Amino acid sequence: MLIIGDDPTGPGGIGSVIRNIHEMTDHKASHVASYRPDASPQQKAVLFCQAAYVLLTGQPPERWLTHVHLSQRGSFVREGVLLWLAKLKGAACIVTIHGSSSIDFLASNSIFGRGVLAAADDIYCLGPLQAEQIAKVLDRAVDVLPNFVPIPPSPPLGISGHQFVFAGAVGARKGADVLAQAWEKVVAHSPASRLLVVGRDAGMAGVFIGLEGCTVLGECTHDTVIEIFRQSRAIILPSRAEGLPMALLEAGSYGRGSIATPVGETPALLADTGILVAVGDQKGLVNAIIEFLDDDVAVRFGQAAYAKVCTEFSFEQGRNIYQGLYGAYIKLADIEDKS
Repeated sequence: MLIIGDDPTGPGGIGSVIRNIHEMTDHKASHVASYRPDASPQQKAVLFCQAAYVLLTGQPPERWLTHVHLSQRGSFVREGVLLWLAKLKGAACIVTIHGSSSIDFLASNSIFGRGVLAAADDIYCLGPLQAEQIAKVLDRAVDVLPNFVPIPPSPPLGISGHQFVFAGAVGARKGADVLAQAWEKVVAHSPASRLLVVGRDAGMAGVFIGLEGCTVLGECTHDTVIEIFRQSRAIILPSRAEGLPMALLEAGSYGRGSIATPVGETPALLADTGILVAVGDQKGLVNAIIEFLDDDVAVRFGQAAYAKVCTEFSFEQGRNIYQGLYGAYIKLADIEDKS
């Protein structure tokens, strides 16, 4: 089988999802990297051309399943072309739709979206809200296939210190400007508070420069980010748009609660595992961060987050789902070959 999508060694949620799929499944899967968010325009063009070349010139096996990961806007052109190439080469094709604004994109470009996704035998989204809304736009069935994360072998560390973390592209979509404004008031209330800002600059890293108690780390390795989660009190993600944020799941796997906004699938994820703040609500964000400075609050949300991720989003659940999903397609291909 073949997986098409973001480079799993690069930044971004889709790459993390693909990396995790490889770790979860026993099926021997090849991966074709079609995109990398931190690449230059020239490098992105090369990645796409290389992916198209593999599909055009490769000799497909008799039983061929292709899993394409796409999001919105340019991805529907880029991965959409690759999806159709795989389909025309005779592959069974399934698609997972990621993306913070995929619903709005498809609603505004429904004819184009339906045309691209006509090549997909089955379509999956990250959560029930996204699946329901996209199914209405496409007028076809859409199933749920959430993100999954590994559960660390040792129990989460206890809560200590006053450190918080923002993890993601540091830009307007993730609410970096709102957090920067709120943080000044948090430090005025609790001077010992610390904020680590982790992620590539998406136009707003500068708003954190010079803020008291704030350190901008930029892009970090995945292992470094995980260690930061372990040492932090909570993750803060005041996004304006999301799908199902990997950062919240990974933080939860280390027993850390979240402060986030009710966008995408986040409200269902944060039920009893964190505090929801309205988009752009600077005062509400300040109050939520200050509330998390209470050890009892941080521990309660952290324990709930750990339990939820272990129960619903762990590799164990993901392995069973993906093995069943991929195995069903391969078994179906076997039957068709013999008929």
